[in-house]
Amino acid sequence: MPPTARQDIVFIDDAQNFEGFDSLVDEFKLWGQHFLQAQVGYQVGYKRDRKWWSLLENPPREIGLALTQNISNCRFVFWTDETIYELFPPS
Repeated sequence: MPPTARQDIVFIDDAQNFEGFDSLVDEFKLWGQHFLQAQVGYQVGYKRDRKWWSLLENPPREIGLALTQNISNCRFVFWTDETIYELFPPS
């Protein structure tokens, strides 16, 4: 990552394979803190994490709210195309 450039850059974290919901939020908080002077975003919903996010009542909403409420510079949350149709089947 650029050591000093922070203006007009959005840093996106696409980490996966978390033990659970709390570990995702905790790791993503660290990412947000590391790039506190910039906007950050996250890609979530990977197959590797299905074991825990599939147990949530509304995974996109619950994950998105947790990230935006706990990370002050979070501006974007993207659901991966790996599993998007499981939650939002095409009509």
